[in-house]
Amino acid sequence: MKGEIIHDETDGKDLTGISLAIGNGIRQLKSLCKRDTSIYVFS
Repeated sequence: MKGEIIHDETDGKDLTGISLAIGNGIRQLKSLCKRDTSIYVFS
């Protein structure tokens, strides 16, 4: 599902935009669930 959101946001952007979007998503996951290492490892 996240892939769809990232793809939607970077409709007309370069791969850099996708990397930034993924980085932000991982940071949010780490902040929300620092206990679950599997979350950002899976991402």
